[in-house]
Amino acid sequence: MTNNHKINKQLNKIEQFIEEHTLVKKRILSLKEAASYTGISKSTLYKMVSDRRIKHYKPAKNIFFKREDLDSYMLSIEVPVLGDLM
Repeated sequence: MTNNHKINKQLNKIEQFIEEHTLVKKRILSLKEAASYTGISKSTLYKMVSDRRIKHYKPAKNIFFKREDLDSYMLSIEVPVLGDLM
């Protein structure tokens, strides 16, 4: 592996780290940012928006999400642990 390849790989990791930490601080996220934040693909998010299964905002052509709404959605269906079932 060449030095340039190693440097590019490290730079990509740094960029990804910065992007992830920036998303945590943002209140409003685009579709692309929401996909990165939640780990849900853009196409799945778009389908969920189309089916009105996830809270979103669409002031024009773009789709936006409140980060707190995404957090609520991701935690909306709790799976009980085995000890809680008894």
